[in-house]
Amino acid sequence: MKQIGSVLYIDFQELISIGISESTIKSGIQRNLHLWQSIKNPDDKRRLLIKYDTLKSVYKELVKEKLCNKQDPYKYYSVQKQDKLTTLLESLITIDLTHKDFFRSTGYYKGIEVDQLAEASAWLSMVIQLSNNKQWYKKQGYSSKKQFLLAVMTILDNKKLTGIKKVTNYISFTRKLQAFEESGLSSLISGKHGNKNSVKLDDIQKTALRTIYEDHR
Repeated sequence: MKQIGSVLYIDFQELISIGISESTIKSGIQRNLHLWQSIKNPDDKRRLLIKYDTLKSVYKELVKEKLCNKQDPYKYYSVQKQDKLTTLLESLITIDLTHKDFFRSTGYYKGIEVDQLAEASAWLSMVIQLSNNKQWYKKQGYSSKKQFLLAVMTILDNKKLTGIKKVTNYISFTRKLQAFEESGLSSLISGKHGNKNSVKLDDIQKTALRTIYEDHR
């Protein structure tokens, strides 16, 4: 299955796998009517994709029952795609331990908050990089940068990480990414702490904090 824009397609071999004969599919395509509309897979020209909405009702039901666990195909595909992206991105995440040192050195965070802030910074750093790689996110099935970022936003909304909990819409998310690009780790420090960070740090802590901060701007 593959969605291109708002159109859902079923792979030729997938249709065969659920019991539709090859001859039925080919004859339907050759008639060149409003049914069995097809295109070549843009990612692999050797493979043929059939537009789901142009299948007969009986075949739509087969797709729903045997490929989509009896769920609506569009909804099923969307969930599967989101789960696939979540698994992929989580496999790419690398937590930088010096980020934990930075947040711990502020004097305002400890324990799980430090861990979550370091994870949040890892996510933002990775997402900035990947969202600027058009070839990469298109390969994952996202036609635009915005579409990719919206999918990531859903993942992060479920994680509720300290530092990015209030990212609830596309505008706030892009602002958070921009702030991270401009100010680095300090952009994740809650505004409620204001400019009091330096007041609570002794000279040794200040030096350590400046060093860590400059390394990760």
